[in-house]
Amino acid sequence: MCLSEASLTNLQRILNFYSLRNLASNELFFIYLFICNNPFLLFFFYLLYVLTFRIASTC
Repeated sequence: MCLSEASLTNLQRILNFYSLRNLASNELFFIYLFICNNPFLLFFFYLLYVLTFRIASTC
């Protein structure tokens, strides 16, 4: 089976996309863990959410 240069290029693009998506997913997961394990940050983001929601609901 012989792969053309175009199909190899497409395969490289797909693999690069999946690795970047995986990297972004891993970073978001660790940020989520960091925030959830830090009560101050958890409280800060809760307040930010509540204040944003109340300001948005009064407009």
